[in-house]
Amino acid sequence: MTSRGPSGKLAGVVPNARPLGGDLFRNPVFLSALFSLLVAQFLKSVIGILRSRSKSFREVLSTFLWKTGGMPSSHSALAISIATSIAYIEGLDTTLFALSLVFALAISSIGSLGVGSTVRTSRSC
Repeated sequence: MTSRGPSGKLAGVVPNARPLGGDLFRNPVFLSALFSLLVAQFLKSVIGILRSRSKSFREVLSTFLWKTGGMPSSHSALAISIATSIAYIEGLDTTLFALSLVFALAISSIGSLGVGSTVRTSRSC
């Protein structure tokens, strides 16, 4: 037996409901951000392999999935790709683009400051 609410409609049924994340993988801003993050992490792993030939598969996988820092910066790639995608889709004169640009510049500048302090620390050792 089905339960009906006061309006006579089925209780707990949302009209035109979509599966969770159904449209997310069709969103060009999300796809741009995801692929830029994956490409930056992949390049970081490849650069790590080429720099030190003794890395094990486990270290490479760890770099690809978890490690932060170093170049290319996956955080900066993610933030800049979001801002670029929004500019392309929404236009340069939108509030959403302005917000994403400020966000991207903040992420990129924090990342570059972190790299600079890491370089200074390693030189003094």
